[in-house]
Amino acid sequence: MSPEFAFDVCLEIYRNCVGKYGYIHALDPTALKEHRWKPDRKPRPQDFAADFCLAGQEALEGSELHSRLVLFNIYYAGACPYETARQWFRLSEMGWVRWTEEIRRIVGKELIRRGLFPPRKYFEELARR
Repeated sequence: MSPEFAFDVCLEIYRNCVGKYGYIHALDPTALKEHRWKPDRKPRPQDFAADFCLAGQEALEGSELHSRLVLFNIYYAGACPYETARQWFRLSEMGWVRWTEEIRRIVGKELIRRGLFPPRKYFEELARR
């Protein structure tokens, strides 16, 4: 399994977890109406989304990859539109391809190492805890 494929699959799940608004609600108001005294141990989309962002942060930390980390945060984690992000970085189309392929490869390896890929395994492991 290639790291790029792992990244693409995890990115799709991340985007579904975050939803159409581009962010996750920190607090579900309906949970306040219920008196929950036991912790919910089911895997939550927020867990996956947070782990995806943390994996990207850790994988791309370092002085030579700082620009890739910013691109990851803006384009992948922040869901900034392609044209806006490319113009902001002043990248040619070929430069964009090189940077995004590098991000997909590096972060994909980290996603595999952390156990976010395959996602089925991630959610099963989290449910067992």
